[in-house]
Amino acid sequence: MSLKIAGLTIASLLCFAGNSLICRAAIGGGMIGPREFTWVRMTSGAIVLLAAASLDDSQPFRNTGSALSALALSVYACMFSLAYVRLDAGIGALVLFGSVQVTMIGWNIVRKQIPAFLVWIGLVIALGGLAFLTIPGKDAPDGVGLAFMMLSGVGWGAYSLRGQTTAHPLGSTAMNFLLAIPLTTIFLASSFPSGLQFNSWGLGLAAISGIVTSGLGYTLWYGAIPELGAARAGVVQLAVPPIALIASSAVLHEQLTQRTLSSTALILTGIGIVFASKNRASPRI
Repeated sequence: MSLKIAGLTIASLLCFAGNSLICRAAIGGGMIGPREFTWVRMTSGAIVLLAAASLDDSQPFRNTGSALSALALSVYACMFSLAYVRLDAGIGALVLFGSVQVTMIGWNIVRKQIPAFLVWIGLVIALGGLAFLTIPGKDAPDGVGLAFMMLSGVGWGAYSLRGQTTAHPLGSTAMNFLLAIPLTTIFLASSFPSGLQFNSWGLGLAAISGIVTSGLGYTLWYGAIPELGAARAGVVQLAVPPIALIASSAVLHEQLTQRTLSSTALILTGIGIVFASKNRASPRI
């Protein structure tokens, strides 16, 4: 893997973890409602990405978006915000990227593009670390929140799969954000009966999420996916939960335990094994 792809991948993962922290801080802190957060996030991201795409002659953005990609992006964003009404940032990231991984590897198998043996080994180890961290107990996460986040993971997994063959990452991301606005506007309208909920801090955090950790992060991710392939792209995203857990402990004061640290080691070991394999399967939906 080239240094460029490694850099794109690392930057993308940091953006993904940042999204969990920002969303949880804004929504969990009562600064903004989940529907309002989603709409501002997607709209601000679309504006900035379209402006950037229009200035980049090397990446034409007209007709590069997809209705299916926009639908997957909308499902991810809407369910993501609803989940963070109920879940901590670290647990939410764990469930999200576990669901993403299952979606991407599952599609790989459905298309009869079975991952290499080492990918399976890495997958089992990484999922073992994930399962060890999320074993139910007296502090088990909220069930409705878990369901929302699982749906969000399916949406993001589908969006990632569809991004594998894009020739223009910036243009495609910009158009997908634009096409997602009508769907997120409908989602926003569902909050009208009870009134809108937001303050200036909430709006600011939602805009940062849209412009930086979403818009920029997804563009970088679309640039890395074709080289990673579906199997690696699915598993490498399991690095996000450990990042989010450590950051949420420092910033949001969520509990970081010995079990968390052990699980993090297992997850990263699994990711390392996946990258050591030579599987290059690239299924498309």
